[in-house]
Amino acid sequence: MLGLGVGSLRCTDPKTSGMENAVRRLAELEGTQVDFAGIALPPTDHIEISKDVSKRQLRGIVDNYLAMNHYTLANQSGKLVLTDTRPYEALWHHDIATAQAKAQSEGKPLFVEFEADWCDPCSAQDNLFKRDAAMVKALAQYVPVKIDADEFRDNPDSAKGKATLAFLLEHKIDPENIPLPLIVLVDEAKNSRKLEGFQGEIGFYKVELGQFRHY
Repeated sequence: MLGLGVGSLRCTDPKTSGMENAVRRLAELEGTQVDFAGIALPPTDHIEISKDVSKRQLRGIVDNYLAMNHYTLANQSGKLVLTDTRPYEALWHHDIATAQAKAQSEGKPLFVEFEADWCDPCSAQDNLFKRDAAMVKALAQYVPVKIDADEFRDNPDSAKGKATLAFLLEHKIDPENIPLPLIVLVDEAKNSRKLEGFQGEIGFYKVELGQFRHY
């Protein structure tokens, strides 16, 4: 049973799941339509949401539920579009040595992202990426790897830690002061480009990836 919020409103349309109705209600509050893109959300036993729930509160309920089930909802061209994030999640490696070996064998550049769980700009950047189909397609032209900065600091002597340290030193990044989020693009000749901080605009990242890919 999934209890969300407190109140008397129950989403009980038998033809759709409770969360589908919640998403439709959110779209109504935002004055737009929702495109489920052929996705049927997993059913829930019931969902209770108060009648006077704010748009912000409802968005939080919907976003949290979708994230747990590997979906996201983004405003695209004035419409809320539901997206399955599993193809995006499947792109990522979490070990720099494994990613480097794959990049070499496939002749692809590396996309290395340093992040941390507590880093809000890191989460914002990740949400921006997963909600844009063109960005997911652009990332597939690279070998993407996420490095948890805290895991590296806590386990510097592990195999993953040593490989991460070697990468940082090779690309002249201070291991004691990694700016988060940090993206490092590396081509086959080991030329690199660093993108520090959350840029906020998806177009910026797509331009950078496209230009570096043909560097």
